[in-house]
Amino acid sequence: MKKKNITIDGLAIMMKKGFDGVDKKFDKVDKKFEVMDKRFEVVDKRFDNIDKKFEVVDKRFDNIDKKFEVVDKRFDNIDKKFEVVDKRFEVMDKKIDNLRIDMINMEERIDRKLEKMEERFNQKIDKLMTTLDIFLKRMTSIEDEFIMMRNDINRMKKVIKDKLGVELS
Repeated sequence: MKKKNITIDGLAIMMKKGFDGVDKKFDKVDKKFEVMDKRFEVVDKRFDNIDKKFEVVDKRFDNIDKKFEVVDKRFDNIDKKFEVVDKRFEVMDKKIDNLRIDMINMEERIDRKLEKMEERFNQKIDKLMTTLDIFLKRMTSIEDEFIMMRNDINRMKKVIKDKLGVELS
């Protein structure tokens, strides 16, 4: 089996590829957040519409109060109008409750997705750390072998000088 020599440049390229992959994943996360921002903008617009509708209802109440002061005979008609307004409020309350439920569900989904994404990110970081640890162990081993070989060569030079009288440089 042939040993694969890894150079510093090769390792740097591998590291860059790993970080590039992480960057791409962060880009995907950013895009997902942009989509969520757009969805929240839609919800904000809905709340703005609800506020406008409440203002319209408030104006209607003002008109009803004026009618009470001016005409006492129209109580029956005004009661009917109140029933209509009450039904509208019930519809609005149901819509608001549904929006709240939708927002809670959306928040839970986002939390689950973020947890999964964080877990995958941590797994990738752990794998990268393991690869770096293996690389550092190999580098340390190679340095130790190099030192031992240099000591052996120095001893051989000394023996050649002592036995043969030849000095090697």
